[in-house]
Amino acid sequence: MATSNRTRADVRALRTIEALHGTAEDVPTNVTPDPASAQRMRSAIDTAFAQAWRARRDLAKAESRRRADREAGFLELAGDALRARIAQLQASLGGQLQLAHRNLADMTDGDLRTLLADIEEVIARKGLVS
Repeated sequence: MATSNRTRADVRALRTIEALHGTAEDVPTNVTPDPASAQRMRSAIDTAFAQAWRARRDLAKAESRRRADREAGFLELAGDALRARIAQLQASLGGQLQLAHRNLADMTDGDLRTLLADIEEVIARKGLVS
């Protein structure tokens, strides 16, 4: 049996929907909707999925643009400057930032740029202050 991790807001929203529209048990099973009604329902479902897909796509594009903007500044940095920036972030964030890579001297400039971009992404998402 799967456990449910619903928040109070989710439970409240579900109760509101059930109060307005009823539950699945309230729908008679022996009644089939007429073709026009079924078409309207299908159209509404398709529209809802299309809107959700567009919203998710727009969000992904915005995230990609933000990441590209952050990474653009790293392209002109050389390895030493990248290592210095990573060390600065490690020092300022202290225990909040843990890296799997211990020996940054062996990393290529491209790998350092990727690591720095990932660190900046985590800082932006988590709202950490550097």
